[in-house]
Amino acid sequence: MRRFGFIICVLLMAMSSGSCVKYDIDEILLEREDLSLTWKGEDQVDYDPLTWQAGCNVKKGEYRVHDDSMANYFAVKCSEHPVMEGQDITADVVWTMKTTIKRYEGIKMTVRKLSPDGRIWLWSRSQQIGVVIKEIDHNNS
Repeated sequence: MRRFGFIICVLLMAMSSGSCVKYDIDEILLEREDLSLTWKGEDQVDYDPLTWQAGCNVKKGEYRVHDDSMANYFAVKCSEHPVMEGQDITADVVWTMKTTIKRYEGIKMTVRKLSPDGRIWLWSRSQQIGVVIKEIDHNNS
């Protein structure tokens, strides 16, 4: 009976460890310079500043990034303005995948990094979503 219990325990540990993929948030998200979206450690957007556009409405907390055809995009709507590292906000995140649109609503995201040029690094630990968005000052364009 002991042996059977040991086998069950080993099987349960193997099954639970397979579904919990670990990766380094610093490597996957915080070292990025370009606008991006990663999900479970995988790039979801191939941002190219020559063929992609970015826009935002800071008052509404909306950030959008899309290619010129508008077929590929991601968008983030924040519950409040991300202004401080460590700040927790609620956000809706949507993006295109090869054959579908992925959407998460009301997820907790943490401001992990801010840059002087307006880039914002957000991370959702629960959904393993990392985004780099940018505030664009249309008054200085």
